[in-house]
Amino acid sequence: MRPSDRLAAFVAEALAAGRERDEIAQALTRAGWTGDEIAEALDAWLPAAWPAGDGIPQPVPRPRPLLSAGEALLQALILVALAMTAANVLSLGFALIDRALPATAELPLRAGTRTIRWSVSALIVFFPLYLWLGHRANRALATAPGRRRAPIRKWIGNATLFVAAIVLLSDLLYVIYALLNGDLTARFAAKAALVAVTAGLVLLPLRAEMRDTPAPGTSLRAPAALALLVVPLAILGLVATGGPGKGRIERRDEARIRDLATFSVYANCVAQTHGGTLPETLGIDPDCQWDVRFADPFSNAPYRYKRLSASAYQVCGDFEDAAWVADLAPPDFDTETGCIHASYRP
Repeated sequence: MRPSDRLAAFVAEALAAGRERDEIAQALTRAGWTGDEIAEALDAWLPAAWPAGDGIPQPVPRPRPLLSAGEALLQALILVALAMTAANVLSLGFALIDRALPATAELPLRAGTRTIRWSVSALIVFFPLYLWLGHRANRALATAPGRRRAPIRKWIGNATLFVAAIVLLSDLLYVIYALLNGDLTARFAAKAALVAVTAGLVLLPLRAEMRDTPAPGTSLRAPAALALLVVPLAILGLVATGGPGKGRIERRDEARIRDLATFSVYANCVAQTHGGTLPETLGIDPDCQWDVRFADPFSNAPYRYKRLSASAYQVCGDFEDAAWVADLAPPDFDTETGCIHASYRP
């Protein structure tokens, strides 16, 4: 039998036995039930109806709200929003740490940039959702404190506690292993600390919230503590990636570097159709059916082709952030001139 059912049965039996409501409340208080739960349980019964054979008025139950599918869905959505927030805090934090403490062999900068943008986007969606859903759940608990003992809430909360505890223990294990193995670098330590802080911000407030009688203000401290981590990280992510304007610049420069790469292949095709000699100028050639652009699609400035020798040439364009393009351009790309240096190979 659930705790709320035992409480309701006790109150019903006590009222049926002729006990006063104050007397019942005092007994329940000594047993550890909260004042809100006691009031809710007593309010669930009308004080009197027709008398039984011994003359004691019998209590009549009021309609009682049950845990609905909507409430179960609310708890599940809170868990999903919290999990997505924690996961993207780690993803964003790791990417920022990689930028602040780069290793000798790094992934292209654009990969980290896209990870940061995706994580910031996820936090903008899921963290406010977590706050809003948590506010709704706390408001429902304020009107019906007995729901705090609902099995679905206990199951979801304890499952989250279990996962957070495993993450903390795994983090501690990896830190000790890295220390003993001589791999405890500043970069590794920063990531381990971020995992520990994130798991702690999920574990400690949730553990307090799962109690039947949480301390006052617990429901506000949990999201506030998490916000102290989420908000600064999201701001750092926006600063690191330059915001939407920087993203538009990168998309335009990506298109330009693809155009130059195609332009280079087209130049090889033209040279092949002209006896293996590069032309002085490059234009439309009916023998090379390549879908090639001769001008920048955004500024309409023509791409520049220059023959350097019988087998060497360069194709150039104007880039808005040539240093960023270098991460995805061919090895012969010159960030200062915006040119790809290439050679004709039959």
